[in-house]
Amino acid sequence: MIGEKGLLKAMKAAWKTPQGYIFAAIERSFYIRSEEWEALFPVGLLPRKCLALAVEHIGEIPQDGEAYCCTKKMGAQMVTTAMIYEDKSHLESAEFNETEKAERTRLMWDGYELWQEYGSLQVIAIDPASREIVSDVKPGRAYARGSNVIWIDKDMIVCVRGKLMPGVARKHLSAMQWIGSEVENED
Repeated sequence: MIGEKGLLKAMKAAWKTPQGYIFAAIERSFYIRSEEWEALFPVGLLPRKCLALAVEHIGEIPQDGEAYCCTKKMGAQMVTTAMIYEDKSHLESAEFNETEKAERTRLMWDGYELWQEYGSLQVIAIDPASREIVSDVKPGRAYARGSNVIWIDKDMIVCVRGKLMPGVARKHLSAMQWIGSEVENED
């Protein structure tokens, strides 16, 4: 499900921002969060190059229960894990129904990909660079939740935050169905 090159690129881009990215080792999984996206992987499924980049930024492999904020300007700073546990739990405990399934449309808006939810036809604009975290080959299932698109495949979860669209544009684009007419059954 993970696009290794896309995740590496996203981690490097986040590292250069003032906010950086959070890298945490919690309960046999790695949780990575930036302002644009967040991802949760079982320890053995995080691509090695991504783990190597985190180790380069942190200086070591985080132990269970440790979390770091990594930025180019400030280096790696240990952070409290209380909020990280809460964010991780919120991400992994989310349950979705078939009407929340989302699919990419053929439309672009101001350089962003437009995704649409099957049930409400709500349109979400997401950054194509952040979406590259998810593999095009085996992307898992995509769902819309609020202004986010969330991909799930087994124990891996990737959430890309949507960009704020003017209300008129969002309302107009959400009034039409841009994706397939019905939710597909994978059985």
